[in-house]
Amino acid sequence: MTHRLQDIWSIGCTVYEMITTRPPWYNFKDLDLLMKIAETTKPPEYPILISDELRDFLDSCFQIEP
Repeated sequence: MTHRLQDIWSIGCTVYEMITTRPPWYNFKDLDLLMKIAETTKPPEYPILISDELRDFLDSCFQIEP
């Protein structure tokens, strides 16, 4: 992942944590978390009650191959 993509991913993680009070995939620990991030093809599960605009924004941030 290039630095620019990492920055965008980080913004998505920050916004996700702001709306959920927890980081994405918070239930994974250490190496399991690294493997989850490395192997994921989907964004983290979003809260049900977010706006379509926020969902689109997060989907854009969490793209693996933009």
